[in-house]
Amino acid sequence: MAPIVSVVYRILSLMVVIVLLMLTVPAAWAKKNVSVKTFEVIGTSSIRKDNIAAARDIAIANSLVTAVSLATRDILEVDAMVRNFENLNNVLLKDTAPYIRNYKVLTETTSEKTYRVMVQVSVSLARIRKQLTAIGFVLDRKIKAKILLFIAEQNLDEISRYWWGKGSAYFYGAAEKALAETMRSKGFRIMRHGRMPPGLDLSELAETPDLNNLNAANIAANFGADVAIIGSAVSYRTSNVMGEEVGSFEGVLNLRAIRIDTGEEIASLRQSAVTADVDEYKGGKDALSNAGTLAAEILSSRIAAALQKVADQAGTVKIHVKGTRILAHFAKFRRALNEIQGVKNLKTQEMTTDQATLLVEYQGDAKKLAEGLMLKSFDSFGVNIYEILDNVLKIEFVAR
Repeated sequence: MAPIVSVVYRILSLMVVIVLLMLTVPAAWAKKNVSVKTFEVIGTSSIRKDNIAAARDIAIANSLVTAVSLATRDILEVDAMVRNFENLNNVLLKDTAPYIRNYKVLTETTSEKTYRVMVQVSVSLARIRKQLTAIGFVLDRKIKAKILLFIAEQNLDEISRYWWGKGSAYFYGAAEKALAETMRSKGFRIMRHGRMPPGLDLSELAETPDLNNLNAANIAANFGADVAIIGSAVSYRTSNVMGEEVGSFEGVLNLRAIRIDTGEEIASLRQSAVTADVDEYKGGKDALSNAGTLAAEILSSRIAAALQKVADQAGTVKIHVKGTRILAHFAKFRRALNEIQGVKNLKTQEMTTDQATLLVEYQGDAKKLAEGLMLKSFDSFGVNIYEILDNVLKIEFVAR
């Protein structure tokens, strides 16, 4: 009887391992490795002047647009697609050819004056991701994308105003609002500065509208930001007038973006916009707002590309884990790894009842990852990091 129980126990243990392996491969890792996806879609067109050939071509073209749309939906959230629909239409859907690997018409039919086709379409997700990154979308949620804006704004003859000035923590200028709104729609997290972090004293900088990179980085670090955008927004009257009432106004932004962890400048630009209005104050504000929207489109693209480049340079650290109760502790260990800054993805390579191997996509080396693990605490077990190599960690779970 005992041998039978032993066999049953081994079979059940193996089944648990298989289920854990299936559950612990993150969706993000799987998506990253999918470069092409195939869809079966239906395209429709009206038959005009009995021209069936033309109707067929249009129906196929419509099916390709649907396939690219579905592929984009796999990459972006619906609300991001809604907010950026016009832009997505211009860069992805007007010409689907760059994103179509191949297609095949499975079946087709006519119904009165309507032509329908069912088409199997293979779409390049990699090319869509590349294009979306190029226009400023943050696709990788592990990318550092929390941004704090330092924009000193002056509308016409007003004095320059900025939120780090005395009593101005809740000041949000027209240019800053436009920048924030557009960059949020791209997937960036724009931090609000109204409530100051405990212990942050800005009194020495209250009279400094143009912060240097170091001061801005120190403040942004207190807010937990990863990127700071620093600069000025100024509006001017131009010489253009229409009659005696309508004036013309130009808003000019000079901006630069820096990474907080390195202090590196990753983007900069000068952007202007012109408006006309009978109301000088409103005209100046609108010019600043329009310039902010235009600047956000360009900065989003440059910052996303810079951060994606950093993320793509992340290496892989292999972690070998051993212990007597791997299955009982493994899920907690994975969650702790995911919380370490710089960890992008985890993949369970192999697993048995007493050992496992993980592949960790990490921005740093094995020693730095080990230091991050040492700061983690576990209720029912501890970790003994007994060997550290260039890209390998060897760990033992220790019972408490």
